[in-house]
Amino acid sequence: MFNNLKAFAIGALVTAQAGTAVLAQDMAQLPDQITVVAYDVGTSGYNVTMAMTGSYKEKLGTNLRVLPGKNDVARVSLLQNGTANFGALGSDAVYTQEGMYVFGQPKFGPQQVRLVAMNINRGSSAFLTAADANIRTFEDVRGKKVALIKGSAVSRNFTAAYLAFGGLTWDDVEAVEVASFGDANSAILDGRVDAMISNTNSSIGQQLEASPRGTHYLAFPHENSEGWARMNSVLPWLYKHVATTGPTIPETGVEMATAPYPMLVSLADADEELVYNMTKAIFEMYPDYKDAVRGAEGWSIDIQKIEETFIPYHEGAVRYFKEIGIWTDAADANNKTKVLRQQLLTDAWADYSASGPSSDVDAFQAGWQEKRAGVLEAANLPLIERNW
Repeated sequence: MFNNLKAFAIGALVTAQAGTAVLAQDMAQLPDQITVVAYDVGTSGYNVTMAMTGSYKEKLGTNLRVLPGKNDVARVSLLQNGTANFGALGSDAVYTQEGMYVFGQPKFGPQQVRLVAMNINRGSSAFLTAADANIRTFEDVRGKKVALIKGSAVSRNFTAAYLAFGGLTWDDVEAVEVASFGDANSAILDGRVDAMISNTNSSIGQQLEASPRGTHYLAFPHENSEGWARMNSVLPWLYKHVATTGPTIPETGVEMATAPYPMLVSLADADEELVYNMTKAIFEMYPDYKDAVRGAEGWSIDIQKIEETFIPYHEGAVRYFKEIGIWTDAADANNKTKVLRQQLLTDAWADYSASGPSSDVDAFQAGWQEKRAGVLEAANLPLIERNW
């Protein structure tokens, strides 16, 4: 009987996502305004979040306000101080959970963030290059000008991971510091940089293709096991993906490396009803916004990786997944492990920060790196990175 009910629930949701007027449940109930902090205007993370705004206003009467955040600190701070209810984040969500990089400084520390939904679209995280820079292989990247967003661990580490695929490091290129992703877009258009991390769905690829410079994306051949091993040693949550949308990308696609982007997250103490209804709205209103912008199709319920996440789901999202019958034992086990990881890190932070050398930021971070590594190793959990 349970299997029949589960099949009925999933079937009802698939019917809704196919575009009919029938929804699996009643309409979501959201407040008059919801605020989401995202990446800069023009980035794919901003665009696919904005895609929801029209249907939210029309169907739910909710003003979905999307705030652009210039860097990792700005985005997470707006979530922490309550200005934003949710964050449409990338790897900065992981680093916030882990207390790494800037989030390992005395004023931050690991945060208990919770996942609501992931965008996994037909595009891909990408290494975008200007065609006139003549970068066709990773060896061609050597000595080129590559954008580095100041204060962004996401920018630094995604680029480092991509360079590692080709056997390179930041020392092999000319790093050009810019203030934000928007500034990186301007820099590649005006010739100050030759390459940057982006997404094939981002508008910068189209702008670059329409400019005198032209667009070219580097491929990450899936059979290159050594390259993938080097890359995953830097960012273990990157996985193989074939991008099929984006300027210059053929219909057959290009083999690339990607990660869910953006991930819609909240803090663990966010109201369960709010998160439940936000989750419901994202998935059940999907037919209304999926074609609004390129990449919005990535919010589909069909491609959520609920059993493989590195960040645990919020209890409100779990409630919705249980309601429609797709929350599995494997998803539950994975979620509990990830919640335990966060609790270990926050407890370790509380213990360390009570006596750590807070007046010396460098010494404080060095001590925290040692403390964090010890706690995770004792629990037989992956480090991601020991020192930074």
